Amino acid sequence: TLLQIGRWLADKHPEISSPDQWTRNLAAEFVAAVDQMHKGQYALNKRHYDADTNLSANAKKNILATIKAFFQDMHEWEWIKRRFDPTRSFKVPGHIITAAKTPPRVLSEDVWAKLIWAGLNLTEDDIEPYNLTRDSLTPVHKYPIEMLQALVSIWLFAGLRSDEIRRLRVACIRWQQPQEDDT
Repeated sequence: TLLQIGRWLADKHPEISSPDQWTRNLAAEFVAAVDQMHKGQYALNKRHYDADTNLSANAKKNILATIKAFFQDMHEWEWIKRRFDPTRSFKVPGHIITAAKTPPRVLSEDVWAKLIWAGLNLTEDDIEPYNLTRDSLTPVHKYPIEMLQALVSIWLFAGLRSDEIRRLRVACIRWQQPQEDDT
């Protein structure tokens, strides 16, 4: 990726020969150029270039993350003078972030029913062993089956995404008491 960035720089600004010469304006120009790049553009092998296909949003995010990390490291290690803030200058535009998000899929009822059945009937046999060595033929699971069953239940019935599940605190559940009829 850094070589592709260097090829862009050599094509558009041959007078720039060192990272120390980058400015905030050049960084802004680069972000705009990444937004317009095509698949394989500035790649070493020109046969991968496709002028009809824009880079994917994730590819654009990766290029900007690479150049941001490069300049952050250069500044942190004091290899170049700090002329701009890489975090702000190489910020991914909002429309690229939006395009990179995977839209939720609507599952058909039969697929959803199969997922619920599989989740509620999860056993150790359904889980691939974490470590199966020649010394031991006994499968070793990284997590207890009870924890995995709890995670599956949370995923199925709470509608939480994996990052939201990871942020749950210990003992965050509240047990619901059965209500007695007043009759």
